[in-house]
Amino acid sequence: MSDHPGSCPARRIFFIEAADEIDTLLRLLGPLAVRRIRVLELRIDAAEGGGVAVRLETEALDEARARQLADKLATLPVVRRVGTGWRS
Repeated sequence: MSDHPGSCPARRIFFIEAADEIDTLLRLLGPLAVRRIRVLELRIDAAEGGGVAVRLETEALDEARARQLADKLATLPVVRRVGTGWRS
């Protein structure tokens, strides 16, 4: 999803499907802490196939920074899929 024309979104949203491991949440939050990205809201639900579905809202990030974070999250061994969006 692209940024809203002419403005920076109020929140960036990451939709993550991951394995249901004991340390999944810690692994997902690590890259955000390293990049000093503030988490504003987090929701974790059971997903089909035994995994978890994570909805993670962060402070406003530009498209390039959001893509870098999504790419980093996608490299984590517990992550199956990552999508991004924004909410104003």
